Amino acid sequence: MYPVSRRYTIATYLAGSTIARAADAMSATALLLLAMATSLPASVPPLLIACLTASAALGGPLLGAVLDRAGRPGRFLAECLLLYAAGMALLTALLGEMSPVGLGVIAFASGLAGPAIAGGWTSQLGDLAGGDRLRRLQALDATTYSLAGLLGPAAAGILATTLGARIGMVLVAVLLVVAATAAVRLPRRTTVAAPPAAPVAGILSDIRSGLHAIRHTATLCRATASSCVSFIGIGMFDVLAPRIGIAHLGGAGHGAMLLSVTAATAGLTTLCLSRWPSSMSPDLLLALSMVVTTVGFAVTAVPHASTAIIGAGILGVGDGPALVQLMGIRHRDAPPRLRSQIFTTGASLKITAASVGAALAGILVDRPLYQLVLLCGLSQLGAVALLTRSVTMQSVRVTV
Repeated sequence: MYPVSRRYTIATYLAGSTIARAADAMSATALLLLAMATSLPASVPPLLIACLTASAALGGPLLGAVLDRAGRPGRFLAECLLLYAAGMALLTALLGEMSPVGLGVIAFASGLAGPAIAGGWTSQLGDLAGGDRLRRLQALDATTYSLAGLLGPAAAGILATTLGARIGMVLVAVLLVVAATAAVRLPRRTTVAAPPAAPVAGILSDIRSGLHAIRHTATLCRATASSCVSFIGIGMFDVLAPRIGIAHLGGAGHGAMLLSVTAATAGLTTLCLSRWPSSMSPDLLLALSMVVTTVGFAVTAVPHASTAIIGAGILGVGDGPALVQLMGIRHRDAPPRLRSQIFTTGASLKITAASVGAALAGILVDRPLYQLVLLCGLSQLGAVALLTRSVTMQSVRVTV
């Protein structure tokens, strides 16, 4: 058992990360629904989502380098959350009143803080636990993504159909502010990669070191690349969900709730993994999870309400374990001095890949819906292909 203060810190971590990730999961859906409710052209809402997520490629490496050097990483995380909240508030106030270009700039600036919500939080786990406790905490942390994915899109859909999509955006900003109060209380570090006041040149050197570690550590490179290819399809599906709702479920808000179905099954599967961990290597489990996700997209492509719901559930069965295994690979193979940077850079690349998928959904908006969903599934097969060589190089670990 942890000491009382340590237990409280872990509880605060889980509560804060869940709230932050619920706001993040809600933000894209709420922004999409609000944009769809205005008089903007049909191609603009997906491109706004792409702007919100594309900037993560710039923000992730820098955020990670600063976190690795920070004596109080929680304070910096809180500042990132507040920046994101300010951007959401501006979009809420100006959507429909400003040109799409101006809105895209605000969304791009807001998204710079996005990797802090994912990789920034997760990278702190090593300071809270170690050994077997770390492995279990990784599964619990992955469950917060699933819980956030369950609550966020569902809240956005419910609010859009009852009180209006603008209220959903207001709630996003409020939740981010609440999460910042939990982030700022994360424990201080006893050692850091370099003095917090190190010059900019030192931070740039750390960024290069982190990118070099990802590029030249085979398992990190393949896991990162495969997750990016996978998230092209995930990003497309996030944008397609309201369209699926309109076509088969009676409304865009109901379609957004498909994401909650996915999150629910992802959370249940992840909890099962934390209770009954597998003896297989995380590399192999990651590949198998992506195969399951492929099946989910294939079922969802069938044009019927029941298959849309069943397919969304299967997606979660693959998506939840995939996240746990990806975290496990990074904790296993990332150099401790560069851990925050590798997590935030990996998160930024995934978010950017999702933005590519969202942009593709906007560009291909005139294509039949089932073809776009099948394209999501093809991205998962591509991700599995990238992992194949890594899996064959990893022995299956059997524990008695």
